[in-house]
Amino acid sequence: MKRPHAAFLHFPLRHAPLHGAPTLSEAEVTLKYREWPFAVTHYLLLGMVPVLGLFILTCWLSALMMQTTAHFGAISIYVSSLMILACFLILGIIVTADTTIFLARDGMSFPFLVCPGFKLRTQQNWSDLIAVNYAPRGERGALFLKFKNGQRVKLNLNLLRPEQVENLIVSMDVWSGGTDMFPSLLDARLKLLENNKDANEALPGYTEMWEDELARRFGATNFIPLEPGEQVRDLTIERQLAFGGMSAIYLAIGPDKVKCVLKEAVVPADADEKMRAAAEHMLEREAHILTGLSHPNIARVLDHFLENGRHYIMMELIDGEDLRRLVKEHGRQLEEDVIYWALQLADILAYLHAQQPPVVHRDLSPDNLMLRESGELCLIDFGAANHFVGTATGTMIGKQAYIAPEQLRGKAEPRSDIYAFGGTLFFLLTGEDPEPLAVAHVRDANKRVSERLGQIIAVCTAQEESERPATAADLLKLLKTLANEGVNAKTV
Repeated sequence: MKRPHAAFLHFPLRHAPLHGAPTLSEAEVTLKYREWPFAVTHYLLLGMVPVLGLFILTCWLSALMMQTTAHFGAISIYVSSLMILACFLILGIIVTADTTIFLARDGMSFPFLVCPGFKLRTQQNWSDLIAVNYAPRGERGALFLKFKNGQRVKLNLNLLRPEQVENLIVSMDVWSGGTDMFPSLLDARLKLLENNKDANEALPGYTEMWEDELARRFGATNFIPLEPGEQVRDLTIERQLAFGGMSAIYLAIGPDKVKCVLKEAVVPADADEKMRAAAEHMLEREAHILTGLSHPNIARVLDHFLENGRHYIMMELIDGEDLRRLVKEHGRQLEEDVIYWALQLADILAYLHAQQPPVVHRDLSPDNLMLRESGELCLIDFGAANHFVGTATGTMIGKQAYIAPEQLRGKAEPRSDIYAFGGTLFFLLTGEDPEPLAVAHVRDANKRVSERLGQIIAVCTAQEESERPATAADLLKLLKTLANEGVNAKTV
């Protein structure tokens, strides 16, 4: 393959994350939120714009037709007043058009109508959150937040989709101090779980997934992550990149001053003997398999070892930007770039699935794909053991949209990665996570995408695995054919 064109190589890497960046600690959650009175107000204000504009134009024409300077001056003052009113009208439209609630590691950002203040948007730090209350109103209820400066925010969860509520609750759990400080978060989560049980009885394993996640995130644990400066063998922990469940990811420095990523996993102390043995086997198997992988687009596993009852995998540090952050900062991507990356990703999957036994990633998503400064992709963070020890990569933050139906039923296979592949391409081309458990029709969200690529993505996300490409090698052939035909693709 030829390298990307020069213009593509020089996009700004603002706040470029490290290898551990596609994690819950570095993730960003964006919610669209608008109550109906504000929506009605917004459209009423929009409707007033042409009326007011026509009125101003009529007044100006009348002034020009006036014979006397007195009449002209009076109408000019009147029109000037209307123009000032128009400015306030435009400001009202801008304020009511803002519907985004943004949650990140540093804090929360609310639209003016959700949390009024001196600016058009209100920024709040997690450390300023002093109270969270939950009221079980309607199907999902409402959250009431209170901050140190006296500002209060009401979030009607009934206006959000279930996956958005899940994203909100889990991100608040991780960044605000968890249920120990705000027990109402657990009440909201239990309400969501109760509703999902009723809605997903026909899909075995889906409810269990939520129950396992609930128990993992809100259950008691004695796992304490390492602090900066602590030693693990000859490595010094510089800082924590992510933490969740019974695992963590750190940035570490070796004696040669070379930095690396250290993944840590602990089998729960209260696990029964059978589960403990299965988890130990899975961790050892994962480390052994990953150590044997050698592909230029896969982060290398440098070592694995056991110390103080904790399992460690030492991995290559990848500099660059994960695809989720890339899209958040730069918007939907050009089809030619996406095809270029798709060829690389399909080649990675073909390599993994050709191993004996096949290596199924199980957690493929934009968060686990790093874009090097050279424009090449790199796959990171295999989470094969996450079923047993939890995950430090925030699997439930948006990633349920990339999980194939058979994987939710506990039957992941190579074509489950192909499903996630299709969902990842959908995200890159639209800037939105695909709808969970649904065929991804990318052209419904972005008409600029070619029909051929849209068909490939739809086939990859077919609900029945038998309807997807049989292997990643077959998928790679489809993409090469698409690229060779010159359908908005880079030269390969």
